Amino acid sequence: MVSLILTLSHVLEQKPIYRHYTVRQAMSSSIPSDVPIKQNEWLTIAPSPIHNLGGFARKTIPAETPIAQYIGEPIAKEVSAQRLRDGNTYIFCLNDETDVDGSIPENLPRYLNHSCQPNCETRQVVDVIWIYSLQSIPVDEELTINYGYDLENYREHPCRCGSPDCVGYIVAEVFFDHVRHNAALEFHSSLSPETRE
Repeated sequence: MVSLILTLSHVLEQKPIYRHYTVRQAMSSSIPSDVPIKQNEWLTIAPSPIHNLGGFARKTIPAETPIAQYIGEPIAKEVSAQRLRDGNTYIFCLNDETDVDGSIPENLPRYLNHSCQPNCETRQVVDVIWIYSLQSIPVDEELTINYGYDLENYREHPCRCGSPDCVGYIVAEVFFDHVRHNAALEFHSSLSPETRE
């Protein structure tokens, strides 16, 4: 019988080799002329090999650095629910009454891509949401966060981060084992009876 760990490794063979992408590699694809350069002291926005645009370190970022504030329109929960139904993916919960719609172009953190092995995270300081570095990040490396999605319709959100710990879908770390277990079971059930033994 094939072990679940061995089976899972076969599933994960389909993933690209993980490496940190740099802005120099990303810039090898051209930026459309109508896309303005967006940046602050710590990050710049450029084409990303993970997805569309991403944030890249302009200089070495020390661990535990507040990189950028997540800014946007404060909205009531009812408005937030409607915008989420309409496909807005830039909404952060601020407190029990208010969310922040970060879909404005000036909101640099909205461009950070998901990774199953992120080098940044969101932190709420009073009523302000910040992106903090989790480790020292070298110049030009792509900044990533875990989007923290739940399991509802998770298969509709494939992950392209390519990290060694990538589970194949954009989910919160608390769900990694669940997703890996399901992938292993699905792979195992797809094997012929002779192969399973």
